[in-house]
Amino acid sequence: MRGSTLTFLYCAILAPVLVGATANREAPPAVARRPLGRVAHAARSVWDSVYTAEQAKRGEAIYVARCARCHAEKLTGQNDSPTLVGPMFLANWNNFTVFDLNDKIYTMMPSDSVGVLSRELVTDVMTYVFSFNGFPAGKTEMQPTPEYMKDIKIQASKPERPSR
Repeated sequence: MRGSTLTFLYCAILAPVLVGATANREAPPAVARRPLGRVAHAARSVWDSVYTAEQAKRGEAIYVARCARCHAEKLTGQNDSPTLVGPMFLANWNNFTVFDLNDKIYTMMPSDSVGVLSRELVTDVMTYVFSFNGFPAGKTEMQPTPEYMKDIKIQASKPERPSR
């Protein structure tokens, strides 16, 4: 009997108060509804020479040893492994940050031995993928820190620079 009295009190008194309190709240701003990982802007993009050729070369060696068996020698993917090159790959990652891609690789790859690659090795592999996709190398290595990578956006096509 006591339990049904408490249930009645909750339904009759407390529930309407709680519902009323949440119903009067303002909706969160539109930015909060943006898909996770996508960024409205980033200071740089993969077109801004954000890695070195040497770093991509190190990444190639790691890719061949750890990734090619599933994603194929030419990064085209095979069986259930997705392509890492070309329009489909770029469309999947367009407007995400470099950190988003790095974190996915770091936390999910290689699928049969997750966690064997350090953040540094994943960053090198990722620069190899970027070089294979035609993003230019530069003079400064990509740093394997979230803060650094969150400031770089993946863009499928080279942004047009405003003419003067």
